[in-house]
Amino acid sequence: MKAKLLIVALVLLALATSGFAACTDPNFVAIIINVVQPLTDNCTGGTPLADGSAVVQVVRASNGSLADSLCGFLNFGYELPINGDLLGLGAGYFGFDPAFGNPTKSDPAVGYQCKVVGPCVSGFQAVWMSNVFYCLVGPQEIYLESWTCTMVPCGPSCDPTTEVWFPDGFGRHFESACVTLCEGSVCLIYTGPLPVCPQGDPALDRFPLYTITPGCEEPPQPHDPNMFCNDPTCPPALVWNFTDWEEDNHPPYQSAANVVFVNDGIHVAGYYYVFALAYAGAEGCVCVHFDEKLPVEMGNVDLAIVDDAVRMTWNTVSENDLDKFIVSRNGEMVGEVRATNTASGHEYSFADANVEYGTSYTYELAIVDLGGAREVVFTESITPSELAATVSEYKLHQNFPNPFNPSTSIRYDVKAENHVTLKVFNATGQEVATLVNGSEKVGVHFVNFDAANLTSGLYFYTIQIGDVYSATKKMLLVK
Repeated sequence: MKAKLLIVALVLLALATSGFAACTDPNFVAIIINVVQPLTDNCTGGTPLADGSAVVQVVRASNGSLADSLCGFLNFGYELPINGDLLGLGAGYFGFDPAFGNPTKSDPAVGYQCKVVGPCVSGFQAVWMSNVFYCLVGPQEIYLESWTCTMVPCGPSCDPTTEVWFPDGFGRHFESACVTLCEGSVCLIYTGPLPVCPQGDPALDRFPLYTITPGCEEPPQPHDPNMFCNDPTCPPALVWNFTDWEEDNHPPYQSAANVVFVNDGIHVAGYYYVFALAYAGAEGCVCVHFDEKLPVEMGNVDLAIVDDAVRMTWNTVSENDLDKFIVSRNGEMVGEVRATNTASGHEYSFADANVEYGTSYTYELAIVDLGGAREVVFTESITPSELAATVSEYKLHQNFPNPFNPSTSIRYDVKAENHVTLKVFNATGQEVATLVNGSEKVGVHFVNFDAANLTSGLYFYTIQIGDVYSATKKMLLVK
C-alpha cells in the first residue's frame, strides 16, 4: 500500500506542478488523499463509491461553504468526482489536488473538510465529512484520518409553495393547506378580504389564528375537499420559522410554539392579513391551519400534583360563544367542564385522580365553541411524584408496605407549619417508638419505621399535628 500511495502522490504532484505553472502564486498546492476507509453509499455498510458515482468537495469547516478556487482551472478546484479506481486505490477512495484557500492571502488557520455526497438510494443518500485539516504555505500532502457520515433524504428537486390564500376572510370557519418548504424558499400566507370592524366591536372583533404542524397527513375537510393536508408522500419539514414580510399595512403578529396570531386592532375594507413561512432546515411539508380568533381569551393554565391527583387550573379573560372545555390525557378525554361564557372571564379547575406516581402523562386543554369547532389551547406533560405534591390538607397515609418485615414507610402531609408527633403503639396500647417529635414545614413528609427488635403482631401509629389534626392507622408486622 505504501508503494501504491507513493506512486499516486507522485502522479498527483506532477499534475499539480504542471497545472499550476500559469498560476501567479503557486504556494497553495495541496494533494488530498483518502485511504483511511472506503466511502460507501450507506453510512452503515453499503456499496463502495465507484469512480464518478459521487462528488468530492472541499468546504470551509466553519460554515460548510465551498472553499475558494483561485486559479480558475475548470478540471481542478474544490469539486471533483470520486477517482479511487482510476488511481489504483480502489472504490470508495480518492486522491486529487484542489486549488483552494490561498494561505498567503487569507488566514492560514482556516480549517477545511472534505465533503462527499453519495448517490440517491431508496430515498436517502450518504453525506460523508472528513476530519478538519489546514492548508499551509507551499506544496503539502494531506492524508485524511477520519470520517463521519449522515443519511439525509433525497429525491426529485424540491418545488416550493410560494403562496397560500384563504379566501373570503371569515366566511369560512376552518381551513387548512399543505405548504412545501425548500432551501431558501419563502411562502406567503394570505387571508381576506376582511370585513370592516370598528375597534372594540365584540361581535366582529376576531382575527386570524394559524396553527402550523409538520407533515401533511390529514383527512379532507368535509366543508371544502379542495383545502386539506393529505400528502403522506411529503416528509415533514424538520425546521422552519416565521418571517416578518414587509408590505403596506402589514399587521403585527404574535407567534408562540407553532401558532401565529395576527392582530391589527381594527379591520379595514379590502384588507388582507399576510405573514410568511421560511425554510430553515430539512426541506419538506407543513400543514397550515386557519381559524378565526378563538371565542375565548385565555389567561394562565397550570398543571400541579395536589392531594395525589393531577390538577389543571386555568382562567379566561373573556368568553364569547364558548360552549365547554375538554381535558384530555394521552390523547383520550378524561373530563369536560362547561363554560360560563361570561364577558369578564372565569376561573376553572379539573382534578384527575386516576394517576400513578412515576408515570408520565401528557395533558391537553381544548375549547369548543357553540358551533362545535374544537381547538387545543394548552399541552403539557407531567410526571406525578409524591415529593412534588402540593398539600392542601393535613393527612396521615397508610404505611407501605403493609404487612411489612422488618421496616415500612409512613407518609404524612402538613398543610401549614406546625408541631408534629408521630408515635407507634402495640396492641395493648404500650408506646414502642416515637418517630417524629418537632416542628415540620409545609409539604409531604416520609418517615421510616424499623421493627427489627419487635415481635410479629398488630401495631398502631398515631399522628398529632398541633391542636388541629390527629389520626390513627393500623399496620401488621409479620416475621
